[in-house]
Amino acid sequence: MSTTLSNILKVFSGLLLLAFLGVIGAMMYISASLPKLVSPDHYRPLVVSDVYAQGGEKIGEFYELRRKLIPFEEVPKVVVNSFVAAEDAQFFSHKGIDLQGIIRAAIKNFQAGRFVQGGSTITQQVAKSILLTPERKLSRKIRELVLAMRLEKNLSKKDILYVYLNEIYLGHGAYGIEAAAQNYFGKRAAELNLAEASMLAGLPQAPSRYSPLLNPKAAKERQIYVLKQMVDNGYISKREALEARDTVLKFLKRDDYNLRYAPYFVEYLRQVLIDKYGYDKVMKEGLQIYTTLNFKLQKTANFATEKGLRELDKRQGYRGSLKNLDKKQTEDFLQDQQEKEIFEEGKVYQAIVSQVNDAQRKTVVRFGEWEGEMPLEEMRWARKPDKDKYYVEDLVKKPSAVLSPGDLILIRLLQKPEKGVRVHVMLEQDPVVQGALLSFDFHTGFVKSMVGGLDFSKSEFNRALQGRRQVGSTFKPIIYGTALEKGYTGASVIIDAPIIYREGEEEIEEKWKPKNFGEKFYGDTILANALAFSRNVVTIKLVQELKIPTVAEYAQKLGIESPLIEDLSMALGSSSITLLEMCRSFSIFANEGKKSELVFIQKILDRDGNILEEYKPQEQKPILPPQQAYVMTHLLKGVVNYGTGKDLQDMNWPLAGKTGTTNDFADAWFVGYSPDLLTGVWVGFDERRKMGEHETGSRAAIPTWKLYMTEALKDIPKKDFPVPDGVVIFNIDAKTGKRATARSKFQTPVAFIEGTEPQEEKTPRLKRKEKEKENDQFFKEDLEE
Repeated sequence: MSTTLSNILKVFSGLLLLAFLGVIGAMMYISASLPKLVSPDHYRPLVVSDVYAQGGEKIGEFYELRRKLIPFEEVPKVVVNSFVAAEDAQFFSHKGIDLQGIIRAAIKNFQAGRFVQGGSTITQQVAKSILLTPERKLSRKIRELVLAMRLEKNLSKKDILYVYLNEIYLGHGAYGIEAAAQNYFGKRAAELNLAEASMLAGLPQAPSRYSPLLNPKAAKERQIYVLKQMVDNGYISKREALEARDTVLKFLKRDDYNLRYAPYFVEYLRQVLIDKYGYDKVMKEGLQIYTTLNFKLQKTANFATEKGLRELDKRQGYRGSLKNLDKKQTEDFLQDQQEKEIFEEGKVYQAIVSQVNDAQRKTVVRFGEWEGEMPLEEMRWARKPDKDKYYVEDLVKKPSAVLSPGDLILIRLLQKPEKGVRVHVMLEQDPVVQGALLSFDFHTGFVKSMVGGLDFSKSEFNRALQGRRQVGSTFKPIIYGTALEKGYTGASVIIDAPIIYREGEEEIEEKWKPKNFGEKFYGDTILANALAFSRNVVTIKLVQELKIPTVAEYAQKLGIESPLIEDLSMALGSSSITLLEMCRSFSIFANEGKKSELVFIQKILDRDGNILEEYKPQEQKPILPPQQAYVMTHLLKGVVNYGTGKDLQDMNWPLAGKTGTTNDFADAWFVGYSPDLLTGVWVGFDERRKMGEHETGSRAAIPTWKLYMTEALKDIPKKDFPVPDGVVIFNIDAKTGKRATARSKFQTPVAFIEGTEPQEEKTPRLKRKEKEKENDQFFKEDLEE
């Protein structure tokens, strides 16, 4: 019997030994396949690449997982204690696995009837995140335990916490406490207090369920649990816990950083950098990208573009309320709005019409808990849309013609809401018209601001760089530049009269009979005035004389890459070209004939601070003689000083530029520059159609340009365009193209390349009646395009 028992024990011992050896072997096999993390230096998680403006302001970020690393030394003690108390109270005493904690968690979860406490240690959670496999299998759990023990062996508790606090997911796209602190509170993790830290420490178990943004009640209960754990483990006193519990926290609804300031600029960079460095480098490796963008000017560009488009949209009429709500729908809407919205002066919100009073010429609206009052003057623009009728002829005369009680509308707050006071509001609507703005320093090529459309969240199409639209008269400087190159001057005379088509052009004559804006002809016209007043017929005749291929070749030399329509309609800007191309071509005139490549990026650092690329000034390529470029700039100054851009005169600054308007007022342009900064603006619909009667470049594009440049020039010393050697300026008789004398009635200052100026003086030849007729005709000129 004893022998049999002895044999059984030997067999059992052998089996135990084999089992033990099998477990050891399995663990060794598993261990060999596990990731190695023997120091914090091996921790290289996916992190955010940040994009900065020229002054260091953050304007964007690229990431696959939104994680911002924070050194352990910068983590406040209150944050460490909050997470340890909530997630792993025995963290500083166990060796990676806490069996008592697992049993304790199981009991508490059973008693509560739901999951309230996890059994995994912080070390296990780190191991789990490093394994990066979500499946729930026994083999995975074994690997997790083995890795946890290895981490405890190779890393200090501080190092494990460093990885944990940077790795943990805390909801709403935030990985790690730094990203979470920014998400929820708009501050760095180093600035968190006890109330905020305990709120974040409650998130790891179920970030969505305990989100203070989605479930405030559950989040508060979880915070109280964390505070109790901190008291029980001696981290804080009961008094401190109560103070933290009663602290009212202000949570932020984090929007997409890339949409805040320069969405089109930032997205363009993302595409360029991914093409250059690859997706992983840009989206996962924490690059630091320093750009040329001027933060202040970008905000001004955003404001100017939106303001210009809203004003244009209003001139076309009101498309009606969003919908009409009954009494219950109204109360539900207002209650929901009160809970979610923070109302600020100057911003646009939805509101519900409660009263319409024609006798008092006002409308009362409700939004959230507030009331607003809209005088008739703030909605007179809201006529029924009619693109063929000029808006000033059809202004609204009474509120009831537009609005009814229950209408859900858009309003702008013109003052801060106050209790007991009806807020002054104005009627708004979201524009359907689009626009673009591009601005850069042509000396360096540094892009200062870019707006590719009204709302990037609705349309990512970048109209500044990608949108090809007919350019209208904005193309004329390219034609006049060609003329200068072929020996014409600003004093050359062409007769503004109906076009006589030449042999081979009969087919064109049947289809196209061009005319000037205003349908007038002005007789003998010097080129300087033809450009300033945007004379169509003179320009067509000039193209006839220059030949179409010559103009096309000159355009390509200036940087026009889009295909050109090579017939006489080219003279009126029938070709579709991008705003970028037009700005680039004008910049050669502005930059003394030299070409500057546009620069978007100044420097890029990798996550370790190594320079990947850095801008170094390049020698600029000469395209035109500086004298010829200046003569063109002087002609474009005439556009501003007395031509179609005369609305810019009150800026009291040396400016040059050209307006553009296409057929049926479908596109409006202005590209112009000061001695240091060039800016182009385009306005129109994505699908070509009429914007409205009289919506020329002067009316639809210049206001945006003017608002932007007025702010931009405040920080730039005032100076005039430098006149290169070999250029002379004379007053020219506007009719004869000869040097003006005291008897000349209409004089125009014109710049010439030395040796091309007219030498003879004008001799009087007009009779008195002819002079009076000429004088009368000049002042009847319509200075708009």
